Amino acid sequence: MEKMQNVGTAQPYVGMAVRQPRRYGMAVRRTIGLFVRLRNVRQCLTYAFTILILAACSSNQKPTDTFQIIEPQIERYAYGHGFGATRAEALQAARDELAEMILVNVRTETRQDLRETANQEITQEFATSSFSWSNVSLENTRIDFEQRLPGKRGMARDYYVRMRVERTQLDRLIQLARQKAPTLNAVYAIEKIPLTQPAQRLAGVIQGDSIATRDQVAEQDFLTAHGSSATFETYFAEVTEASVQALTAVPVLVPAGKGRTPQLAFAYLHEATATPQAHAELFVRSLRGPQAGREYALTTDSQGITQSLTRGQLGDEFSVLVKVKDRRIDGAHLERHRQLARYTYAEVTQAHETQVFFYLNPEEANLRINNESLGAPVRHPLRPGQSYRVQVRAERHREHQGQLVIPAGAAYAFYAAALEPRQYGQLDLSVAGRGNALHLRRDLTDWHIASDGRVQQELAEAGSYVAKIGKAQGQGFDENYQIIQDLFELEHEQTYKQVYPAPAYREPYRYGWGVSLNMLRGGGEPSGAYRVPYLHQTESGWSNTGHYGQLKEDLAQHGAIHLGSAEDFVVNVQRYFDALHFSLQGSAGLRKTKLARPFHVSGYSTEPLELNSLVASVGAGFWHSFYSGMVLTSVTVNQAYEYARWNHGSDLTVQLPNNNWAILPSEGGKANRYLYAEANALLSLGEGLGLSVSVILPAETREPLIQFGVSFSFFESGFKKPAIVNFNP
Repeated sequence: MEKMQNVGTAQPYVGMAVRQPRRYGMAVRRTIGLFVRLRNVRQCLTYAFTILILAACSSNQKPTDTFQIIEPQIERYAYGHGFGATRAEALQAARDELAEMILVNVRTETRQDLRETANQEITQEFATSSFSWSNVSLENTRIDFEQRLPGKRGMARDYYVRMRVERTQLDRLIQLARQKAPTLNAVYAIEKIPLTQPAQRLAGVIQGDSIATRDQVAEQDFLTAHGSSATFETYFAEVTEASVQALTAVPVLVPAGKGRTPQLAFAYLHEATATPQAHAELFVRSLRGPQAGREYALTTDSQGITQSLTRGQLGDEFSVLVKVKDRRIDGAHLERHRQLARYTYAEVTQAHETQVFFYLNPEEANLRINNESLGAPVRHPLRPGQSYRVQVRAERHREHQGQLVIPAGAAYAFYAAALEPRQYGQLDLSVAGRGNALHLRRDLTDWHIASDGRVQQELAEAGSYVAKIGKAQGQGFDENYQIIQDLFELEHEQTYKQVYPAPAYREPYRYGWGVSLNMLRGGGEPSGAYRVPYLHQTESGWSNTGHYGQLKEDLAQHGAIHLGSAEDFVVNVQRYFDALHFSLQGSAGLRKTKLARPFHVSGYSTEPLELNSLVASVGAGFWHSFYSGMVLTSVTVNQAYEYARWNHGSDLTVQLPNNNWAILPSEGGKANRYLYAEANALLSLGEGLGLSVSVILPAETREPLIQFGVSFSFFESGFKKPAIVNFNP
């Protein structure tokens, strides 16, 4: 059995010189004959010596050399080598190696010669496509050598097979494969398209048929995805027919404005599943009407719906067509269309029942119309001119909710609901510190509030999450503390774990001014020790110092009740500081006290006695606000100064009960001073305006009083730290 040889590579150039051996054969044979005949030894030696001398004399003869030049020869065969556990496996491996030679050559030539045509994308795509060996034609191949190899250490024996094909035959097969490659790649592209997208498959057929016609391979055979043999022409025809039968186009009524005729759009669908045919071309031809014979090319959007056409464009009757062939042969353009459906305008706009096509993804999703379960229908009749609430649910998918509005008279409608699959991960979130809350929300769902500041979910739905961490206050957050916001994406089978820091105090600040004008007073009558200008006669003479208590007693008004005054005019200005909520205030104005005029008072005035007190005060204390600044309160300790004088044009003479006389001078006055505590409140009515109420408790000189007025306040407030900060791990 001959040895294994590695063939399939070009033979190298060979040049070798072959030296011929010296011709001593005749001399040797003659010498042997002489030895046989001669019996005499001496004679034999003499002859032998003579022969040696003759041989020595003939040693100068030159040898004859010859050279054979082997010309380089072109390799006649291409070889494929294969190993396998069986002979069949080794044979298939050898065939695959020959097929790979063709495949590599075709791809290399295709990359180097991309055609500048309308189909360049397919030609270029082929250079990197998964071109199958099963569609490489191998003809006239022969088994050149085969051998069963001994196994090692008791293992099964291996087989080796070497196949060959003539080089000219291989070149022809390469050319044929290169010619079929673009069309075959178009077939592979069609096979990748789902059967629920017949419009895309039909577009692929049109392109593949155009390539096959261009490359003149329509009659060539190839192996289909099912393993059967077919020509390109037959394959394209079968896919075209199946695609046309699987398609439908239904007119959908599009409401127009008031007083305008409704328009019609078309839903281009896979009839068995109502799958929309996105970005596909559709043709509508008017059959009867003012535009009869006119054809409109429409393109669907991502939902499989075309542009709308008016009744004037469609006419009374129209048909829906789809292109099935588009060839260019010798400059001629050939198109072929197939009719999908035929309608009249009246039947699609004046219907009493609407056939609704439902596209549900996944197909097993449950459809509910107005809370009534319908299963998973592709079509379902409904009444036109009504609105329906639609719910679509499926296990491990997010629920879909929507509204279906069917125009009056519509014969067809289309509704699509593609549910988003639910994917799950894990969440482990917590907040450091006490009294903090964590609010969590996925996408636009409701907030999940964790008052204890911890969220643990082993099955948390994947998606976009927002987590907010703040100081708990009821169901919300305390605005005096920062809110930490964390935006994150939870992916499928991911564990997201975070420990958030405690929210920081925002350091709020608030300071401003308050001005109040008090005109109404209750109480506040001067005490008995209150000094007033009062000249009265005593045993030692006239005294220019009097007190309010003595005056009332002398006027026999000791038991009179003093209610207050409605004629006061006291302005109070208060400064509110942010630090420690410290406050300073000052006031100035006029307080009036009236006494009944006794009958024995002489003078020009007939009115009651009126004592005016000019007041001024300064104080300090603390303030606080309530109800978001609507109520502003303060407590202060103040030092007051008053100057009392009578409000008369001339002196008044008063006869005392003891028949002595007293004078109430019209000029001059008496000073008083005292400490008092004040509790003040400003009630805001909006825009800084409000009412003021203050309660004054003097340590001496006056009785306690309450005063009312109007106020105006203006404040600056805010926080030193922002309200929301993004979480930075």
